[in-house]
Amino acid sequence: MSLQGTMGGAVVEKVNLGPVLFKRLRIEGSALRSRSLEYQRTLSQTFQTHVLPMIENKSVQWHIFKEFDWENIKNAHRLMEQAQFTGKIVVKVSHE
Repeated sequence: MSLQGTMGGAVVEKVNLGPVLFKRLRIEGSALRSRSLEYQRTLSQTFQTHVLPMIENKSVQWHIFKEFDWENIKNAHRLMEQAQFTGKIVVKVSHE
């Protein structure tokens, strides 16, 4: 898992990290706050110039095969193990 941003906040309540620890998974975080203002500015401009137009004109699209709530992580994992799908499996973690 790679955590790229926490615009909704960094606190996720009532999340069982036991399976993450049991499987020895790794969670990595990244924050632009520690980067220089010039780096942030260049990254933002590059995104606006090269990536955003492709998203807007739909030349870049993400195919989401199925979405699961965190509570149904076992079903998501079963689907992933079957490997009979194309696209992304998305697991949503809510603050509720």
